[in-house]
Amino acid sequence: MVKTQDTTIFDETGANALDVDASGRATVNQGLAASLSGKWPVQITDGTNTMPTADAVARAIFSKITDGTSVVTVTGNRLDVNAALAWNDANKIHVWNGTTELAIDASGFLTVKQGTSPWVTSNNNGAGAAAVNIQDGGNSITIDGSISNTAFGVNNGAGASAVNIQDGGNSITVDGTFWPATQPVSGTVAVTQSTSPWVTSNNNGAGAAAVNIQDGGNSITVDGTVAFSNTTIAVTQATAASLNATVVQPTGTNLHVVTDSQTPGTGATNLGKAEDAAHTSGDVGVMALAVRNDAGTALAGATGDYIPLSTDSVGNLRVNISSISGAGNSTQWQAAVAAGKAFLLTSDLITVSGTAAVPFFLLRNPVASGKTIKIKKISYNLIASITSDSGIYRVYRDCTITTNGTAKTPVKMVKSQANSAVLLSGTAPTVSANGTLLFNNATTSGGSFNIIDDDLTWYIEQGENIYFTLQPAVTGKQHGINIWFIEE
Repeated sequence: MVKTQDTTIFDETGANALDVDASGRATVNQGLAASLSGKWPVQITDGTNTMPTADAVARAIFSKITDGTSVVTVTGNRLDVNAALAWNDANKIHVWNGTTELAIDASGFLTVKQGTSPWVTSNNNGAGAAAVNIQDGGNSITIDGSISNTAFGVNNGAGASAVNIQDGGNSITVDGTFWPATQPVSGTVAVTQSTSPWVTSNNNGAGAAAVNIQDGGNSITVDGTVAFSNTTIAVTQATAASLNATVVQPTGTNLHVVTDSQTPGTGATNLGKAEDAAHTSGDVGVMALAVRNDAGTALAGATGDYIPLSTDSVGNLRVNISSISGAGNSTQWQAAVAAGKAFLLTSDLITVSGTAAVPFFLLRNPVASGKTIKIKKISYNLIASITSDSGIYRVYRDCTITTNGTAKTPVKMVKSQANSAVLLSGTAPTVSANGTLLFNNATTSGGSFNIIDDDLTWYIEQGENIYFTLQPAVTGKQHGINIWFIEE
């Protein structure tokens, strides 16, 4: 087109002109705002599409808002930057104040940045929905009001570690019931007992470890029966009051009951019996047992010790009849022979040269032998051809011994007796001092026995010795000593 002439259009006043630019568009000044009825419609077109004219019925006007690249459209109730593009962070609407923005993410959640003031958020998790995880970013979470739940607990997750609840040094108070009435506990639960009595119940389960029940020093009362199996039960009586415990033995098992003390009772079926009570047929008790003691040795270590009764090899009860009133020493000797405690000792015949006193015989009861030697009788022998032969025996106590001489062994009065003599003896001993002189005894008849019967009244105690010397009247004659004794 060839522009031949420009035309200017004026309004009725001639003051305002309609300006058309080089693209063919005209700029129109509608005038001042007034009532809708006083206005005139303006048609807006881009040369192809025409915008409907708004009128008194207020028909909707559809407009496209664009910055020349992105287009803002309304889709349903949602305002989209560009309906042709998929929803993403680049296509979401941002509301901001120039510094901080308020955004709705792709899931439809409103992201809020918390300031310094406290704020509260509420979440209805809904029935059957997953648990709500509340985190405070390291600060404390305060709940105003009550948390209502019949069983409030923490589910830590399968296999997770235990939940640690701390109160910062203060006390945690639970009003009402915390968790169900019974709950299995793994590990150790420490309970501090108050002043009032309390009762605890535990079902340990088959095969579980033993349950240790302590009461802090007070008493535990069990009503009914307590059953135990394959275990050792210690029952301690704390006071002097009677302890009543009934133990029932299961079938086919051994029952072992150990008591430190017991009051046996004195009734007909009790083991104990009262002193000076009359015997009644059918009474029960404990049989007294004796010990066979062939050697007749002491069965206790010291005076005052408890000791059992003892018998000899044939079951005869050992008694000391020397202490029995009216019993003669003759009877005592016979009892000692029967008990296997009687012996005979001889020096044999010894030829003595000269007429001076010489060491002849020595008897010794060893230290700590445990026996006392009791002399029954002694015979002094002289073998001579004429009646004028004689000799003098002198007897000493506790001589000083240099050598014991030629040993002589006592023989048993009863061959089968088990006891052997502890007495030691020897002929022609060597001494350095004779000791204490007890008595002299002279033999005057050739070929005879001079017998002295001491009747068990001469004692040789432990550690003591008896020393005999002989002074013959004629040299070259045979002399001898025979001794009968018992050991007790």
